[in-house]
Amino acid sequence: MTRCPPHRLPPPIFKLYTIATSAGLGGEITPSQTIESGQTVSITATPQEHYQFQGWTGDCGTFPSDDLDIRFLASRHCHITALFEKIPYSITATATAGGSIQGFASDPYVQGQAITLTAVPEANYQFTRWTITSLVADRCPDLESLSLPTLRWVVQGPCALEAVFRKAPRTITTRVSEGGLITPSTTVEHGQAVTITLTLEEGYELQEWTGDCGVFSSDTTTITFPATQDCTIQAVLQKIEENPVDPVDPVDPVDPDPVDPDPVDPVDPVDPLDPDPVDPVDPVDPDPVDPVDPVDPVDPDPVDPVNPVNPVNPPPMPTTKNCNGQQIPIADPCPPPTPTTKDCNGQQIPIDENCPEPTPTTKNCNGQQIPINDPCPPPTPTTKDCNGQQIPINDPCPDPIPDRIITTSVNAGGSITNPQTVPNGQTVTITVTVNEGYTLERWTGTCGTFSNQQTTISFTASQNCQVNAVLRAIPPPPVNRIITTSVNTGGSITNTQTIPNGQTVTITVTVNEGYTLERWTGTCGTFSNQQTTISFTASQNCQVNAVLAETPPPPVNRIITTSVNTGGSITNPQTVPNGQTVTITVTVNQGYTLERWTGTCGTFSNQQTTISFTASQNCQVNAVLAETPPPPVNRIITTSVNAGGSITNPQTVPNGQTVTITVTVNQ
Repeated sequence: MTRCPPHRLPPPIFKLYTIATSAGLGGEITPSQTIESGQTVSITATPQEHYQFQGWTGDCGTFPSDDLDIRFLASRHCHITALFEKIPYSITATATAGGSIQGFASDPYVQGQAITLTAVPEANYQFTRWTITSLVADRCPDLESLSLPTLRWVVQGPCALEAVFRKAPRTITTRVSEGGLITPSTTVEHGQAVTITLTLEEGYELQEWTGDCGVFSSDTTTITFPATQDCTIQAVLQKIEENPVDPVDPVDPVDPDPVDPDPVDPVDPVDPLDPDPVDPVDPVDPDPVDPVDPVDPVDPDPVDPVNPVNPVNPPPMPTTKNCNGQQIPIADPCPPPTPTTKDCNGQQIPIDENCPEPTPTTKNCNGQQIPINDPCPPPTPTTKDCNGQQIPINDPCPDPIPDRIITTSVNAGGSITNPQTVPNGQTVTITVTVNEGYTLERWTGTCGTFSNQQTTISFTASQNCQVNAVLRAIPPPPVNRIITTSVNTGGSITNTQTIPNGQTVTITVTVNEGYTLERWTGTCGTFSNQQTTISFTASQNCQVNAVLAETPPPPVNRIITTSVNTGGSITNPQTVPNGQTVTITVTVNQGYTLERWTGTCGTFSNQQTTISFTASQNCQVNAVLAETPPPPVNRIITTSVNAGGSITNPQTVPNGQTVTITVTVNQ
């Protein structure tokens, strides 16, 4: 008899699948990979800063949008893309009393978005500063810019701000002329009550209040008014005049009455102080002279009615009088004296001398007169800085041209210049670095139109824009692949073939009756024995073999039924192939114990809660459980007796047992 040589099975064949991956703008993904059929594919999406994962697309399957790490079995060529989106950031801005905010839009904002906020004070208020109210403030504007009413920045994260306003300051400038002191100049909040007090030096009085702070009476040296504007208040003082010299009676400067009450007696000019103008003859004699009988009965000498003092040689009657060194008729009034001095700045100097230059009491400060010893207030600015330029103080600042945000991206196969923020009008240069095996297919975006022959492009930044470099893999030169096929006894298979690299190959095995496909083997990939037709991509020379086997008789199954009474649980009933080892476990609850195993599957010890046996028939196994009896309880019997006898000792006995106690009484 001739013996057949042993049949040698061809080596197994494993099919390879290509899992292509790509990432949208804002993230990265696990690179594309080639993997054997049936192997696990792991893909991870990684968002870049300021981006978050949005979801998966492609034909590799359906996956949760919140799962950045996915896994699936390689069963075909497929493509999967990770999508990303910018993280929405909360930007809030509030204002204290006295102002509002312009330019603020509602949430959400995203990274790279430009924001301009302007703090606008109400009437009689002024902007003070911005404060950061969020707990995480590292992505808010620089602290140096928080003193400006207009904030401009590019969003890099969440930020909460508050514009702080306060009442506008009002400067009250005070002045006083020579002769007093006044409350110093001050600055107060709008609407605040201001009190100004004037202190007069001796010899001076308040003539009037002047200025633009209001109208006030010269009768009061303390005034109060609300500060509603910057204003100046000045106290104008004057010297108190002394009593003038009496022009009628210059001899008597003490006489306060300009009308001389004591005119010179024309009859008796010798005695201007004569209080008796009635008796011109005898001012000494209080008795009136008898005009009929001038002879004094007491005085034997006759009285001279003309000159009673000297009756022998009476003096002549005066006809002139002295007025300021000049003789004038006695009946004429004295003319006013010719002045010999004059007042110069409060001092008397000779009438013919020139007045000296007055000592200045005020000085000019920015067009205003202020007290000579007061410091000049800072000049009122006429211009202001607007983005580095000086413009008139009352002109609004023109809006500055914002910086431009240039966003860049590139797909798999290279790298590109990072996104950047540049001044408007600046030239921007973007370079894409293309990896080996890839080529620049085109430029896309809103920054302009560029040739795919340029890997470095330049343009002027005149707007926020995006530039994207689209790369593609360079296809390899055409290669043919030889696909070798074979099948053992029991069927036929598609013939061996030569096809272009990358082309899909379909192989079919035809299985004769009484045979079954046991497995596929070879180097072309891994395939299920449920498939008699397989497909794969020709990426190499490979071999695929169909291994057939005679169809075995149908298997015999055994039904193992299980049960347990109260006090535990047992392995569920099961159906297993004939001859297979079966393991049954009973779980006994606390307070129970395994009393015995029963049934038709065999005899087992109650010391085993897990039993094993070979399934050779349909059978039943039952676990019989019993409650565990409680442990015995002992009782302590304590005894005692006083003097005069003894008693049975204390003892410990089982619960329920009869106890006997004896006392022995002494005689």
